[in-house]
Amino acid sequence: MKIRVLGCAGTVSTESKTSAFLVNERVLLDSGTICSSLSIEELKTLKNIFISHPHFDHIKGLPSLAETLIFMNEPAPVAIYGSAMTIDSIRQHIMNGIIWPDFSRLPTKEAPVIRYAPLEEQQTVTVEGVSITPWFLYHNYSDFGYLLDDGKSTLLYTSDIGPDAELCVAGKVPDSIIIEVSFPNENRELALMSGHLTPLLMREMLQKLPQMPQKIYVAHLKTYFKEEIISQLEALTLSNLVILQDGDLLEL
Repeated sequence: MKIRVLGCAGTVSTESKTSAFLVNERVLLDSGTICSSLSIEELKTLKNIFISHPHFDHIKGLPSLAETLIFMNEPAPVAIYGSAMTIDSIRQHIMNGIIWPDFSRLPTKEAPVIRYAPLEEQQTVTVEGVSITPWFLYHNYSDFGYLLDDGKSTLLYTSDIGPDAELCVAGKVPDSIIIEVSFPNENRELALMSGHLTPLLMREMLQKLPQMPQKIYVAHLKTYFKEEIISQLEALTLSNLVILQDGDLLEL
C-alpha cells in the first residue's frame, strides 16, 4: 500500500495544505487538497474519495474538483463516500446550488460528474485492491475513521478525534496509524472542547492499547503552533513516530 500525502496540516497557510491522502495513486482519504496537488492526468484516475467528516479543511478540494470534472468530460462519476450525516452536510450546505452548483446533477441528472455513496459503519468497500471499512471511532455518528487493509498491512486513518476515541478496531491494533495532533500541550482544554489531541493526549490514548502500532504517523498540526507541537512530539521519544509533511510518500 502506498500513501501519498497531498496535504496533512490542520490549517491552510503559504507553507501547508489541508488533509488529503492519496492511496495507490487512485483513492483519496479526505479532500482538503486535490486540484492544487494533482495534474489533470492524475485526476482522471481518481474515482473514489472517502470523507471522514464535513469540516471545511477536509472537504474544501471537492468543489474545485467537481468543476474540473465537468471540463474533462470524464464518463464515469467520482464516488464520494462518507457517513449519511457527512454526505447530507456536503449536499445541503456546500454543493447545494447556492454556495456551489449541485454537481450530483450536472452536467445532467442521468450522467453527473459525482455521485454520493453514504456508508454505514463497518460497510466495507474494496477499491484498487484495498478494503476500506468505516468506523465511528469518536462515537458522534458523523465522523468516520477508516481502516485500510490490502492483505499485507493495515492502516487506521483516524482523521479528527478526541481522547476517548477507539484505536483498537475490531479487537485488533492496526499495523500503522495516521493520527491527528492539532494543539500543543498548553492548549489541552481547547483541544478537549474542539475534539482534538495534544501530544500528551495522544500518548495517553496509545498507552491504553495492548500493543503499539508499528508506525505512528502524526498529521493535522495547526500551523500557528507547528514548531511547538513538533518539539513536544519529539520529546515523547517514540521511536516509531513520524511527523508527516506535505508531499511525503509512505510505503506500508
